Amino acid sequence: MSRASRARQTESGYALAEVTLALLLMGLIATLALPGLPRPDGPASLRAAAYRIAALLRDERTVAGLRAQTTAVVLDAASRRVLSSTGAFVDLPAGAGFVLPSGAVRSISFTADGHSSGGSIVLQGTASRLAVVVSADTGAIRVAAL
Repeated sequence: MSRASRARQTESGYALAEVTLALLLMGLIATLALPGLPRPDGPASLRAAAYRIAALLRDERTVAGLRAQTTAVVLDAASRRVLSSTGAFVDLPAGAGFVLPSGAVRSISFTADGHSSGGSIVLQGTASRLAVVVSADTGAIRVAAL
């Protein structure tokens, strides 16, 4: 082989180390940049908020039994927040809100024996609507799609 053909063979393409370094740098940039990008709140974030509210209500029911007194969870539509008597709260995701028709329940109370005032907390998102339903008789709490 001539010297020119050997030089052409060694200079064609990229070395494995160069490709690996390029991929490593792209991965590092993606790792740093992606968490800062805004993510749209969709049905999953609304569903997650509904389940967090259901957990907050279950905790409140437990607190009522442990304290042997009536406790309540309050809906604050202005701040889009659900507040418990213990100070715990759940904020609704951006773009979501409560559906509160006139005369709607703005608080749900639990008694020491496990009963509740009952009611529904309806959450409205851009693409979905969910209800956290509390039974007045049993105090059972469930999340339902509307």
